[in-house]
This record gives sequence, C-alpha cells and structure tokens, in this order.
Amino acid sequence: MAVDPLSSATRAAKKNLLAASLVAITFKSFDVSIDAIPVAGLVLRFDSGLFSFLLIVVIAYTLITFSLYYYIDMRNIEKTKHQVSSENKYRSSIRFFQEAYEGKIRSAVRSKISDELYATINVFSDGGGGMKDYTPSEGDWTITIQERKSGGQHLNPPDNEALYKTVNEVIIKHLESYRWRIFLHKILILPKLLAVRAAYFFRNYLTDGILPILSGTIALLGLFNMINLGWLQSIVPTS
Repeated sequence: MAVDPLSSATRAAKKNLLAASLVAITFKSFDVSIDAIPVAGLVLRFDSGLFSFLLIVVIAYTLITFSLYYYIDMRNIEKTKHQVSSENKYRSSIRFFQEAYEGKIRSAVRSKISDELYATINVFSDGGGGMKDYTPSEGDWTITIQERKSGGQHLNPPDNEALYKTVNEVIIKHLESYRWRIFLHKILILPKLLAVRAAYFFRNYLTDGILPILSGTIALLGLFNMINLGWLQSIVPTS
C-alpha cells in the first residue's frame, strides 16, 4: 500500500487553501465585482472591500493551518516501498559490481602465485558483512596466503615479503582501473535512482507543499494590493 505523505486533515487544508487562493487571485486579476448574493430568498448586498476582508481571513487561516499540518507531516514522512526498493537496487548493483571485480582480482592473484598456494583476499569487504563505499588504498585490504595441502601452513608476510609484495602489486594495478570502471557503472545506474528521488521530491515538496503555500501567499499579497495581478488577463485567451 502506498504511503501518503500528507494526512487527511492536511489534504483537506490544502484543498481549502487552493480553492480560496484561486477565488482571490481571480477576484483581483479580472476585476470581479460582487454586489449581492442571494441567500434563502434574501439578497445580501456588500461592497468589494467586505469580500476582500472575508477572503483575507479565510486564506490567512487556511495558510497557517496548512503550513503547520504540512510541517508536522514532513517531519514524520516515511519512504514508500518504491523508494526503498530503488535505493536497495542501486546499492545492490554496486555491491555485485564490487564482488565481481574482487573475483577478477583473485583470479589475477592466483595466476601470479604457485598452484600449491591458496590466497584469500578481501579488498572491498568492510569486515562487517558490507562493502566499502570508497576505493580502497594499500593497507585497507586483507591478504591471507597458505599452502593448499591438508593442514597447510599459513605464510606470514614478514617471512614471505616478496610473495606478498607481488600480490599487493596485482591488487594495486587492478584498483587503478577499478576507479574509472566503478565511476562509469554508477553513471549508468544513477539516472534511474535520481529520477525516482526527483519524482518524490516534486510530489512531496513542490506539488504538496510549495505550490499551495505560494498560491496562498500570492493571493494575500494581491488582496493587500502589494502586487498587481492584472497581468494575468494578458495570458488568458479572449473571445
């Protein structure tokens, strides 16, 4: 089930704010005049000043109410399954790339050492079951070399300096190309993630937040004659 960032009360306040703002902007942009309103067989007469006052009261109240409700909702917003899935797919793609590249490094190391030896290499592992989010430098990875035979002896680095130096050189050489390869990989998979992030940012903050607040603010400024909304007449097609 989709996660709605706004509560029902916030959406109601947003709807009322947009409706009142639309009426106010239309009223100030097109010189609408209201002389009388029929109510239950009676006719109420009042000037435009009274109508403007009523709009100011309604818009000010709904603007403050919506802003408060919206702030609370945004402080408690939860990511949707779609967002979580997109983030996980991005991280998994990088992890799979690192695991595959680490396998490539291990194969290269095996080709440089004797068949009687077995090397265990962890280049990208962070030691906690995860993968490093940066390109490792010398000293960040672990190398363990031992004899393949049953009960084979572990070869200590101080006693096998040349062997470990060879393995390190292989790792360093491959990491030089890893830097631009992982960069290209991220460029290929990042647009999809950014598109998802942009879509939810647009919905959560622009459409659901900034647009109603901006509309209410413009309506109030127009009602107080602080800005001229008459220019809207020029963009409306006339018969």
